Amino acid sequence: MKKTVFLLSFFILSTNTCLKAQYGLQIASMVPAGKTAYLLKPGYGGEFILGFGDIDNRWKFTANIGFYSFKPTQDTFKTYTIESSQTTSLLPATDVIKKYQMLSFGFGSNFKILDKKFSPIIGMDAYVTIIDESEDSNDGVVNSSSTNDTYWRLSICPKVGACYQIKESWLLNAVIGRDMGFGLTGTQSYWKPSFSASYYFD
Repeated sequence: MKKTVFLLSFFILSTNTCLKAQYGLQIASMVPAGKTAYLLKPGYGGEFILGFGDIDNRWKFTANIGFYSFKPTQDTFKTYTIESSQTTSLLPATDVIKKYQMLSFGFGSNFKILDKKFSPIIGMDAYVTIIDESEDSNDGVVNSSSTNDTYWRLSICPKVGACYQIKESWLLNAVIGRDMGFGLTGTQSYWKPSFSASYYFD
């Protein structure tokens, strides 16, 4: 995973040498929706933002690298295991989520509706995400196991919000999006409120 982060970071930073430099940071929460809300509490994290173009452009394009960490909604989840011998039995078991983290790589765009310092914006992000999950399982009898798995996920995130430009250097964005994706963990959806600040170098 470290090698992947390094290579992508190097690619993005190398690309930016030919363009005006615009760097930013975003803090955000990913609030699980649907069946994922049963397993995970809202996750918190942030993203490094690399922007392309001029601060006065109504269309803004970005490349993002983000990290989010989640905690389970329960210390222990009750489940069942099937034991087969001469007869088939359904036995109580437990699962414990020890770690659930996301490392995301994405590209996005925002459109500034009004040609003013303060304006509503709409946009869309697209992400490739690596999910790192660790859990302990116990079948309720004598068997227990620990697993550490890595999954991938593809998602899009339509969003709406507002932006405010401070002079010719700073751009602030406050948005809420709906991150919808699929992958080896099945379909997942999250509400994603966020705030970002970007500095535009000359």
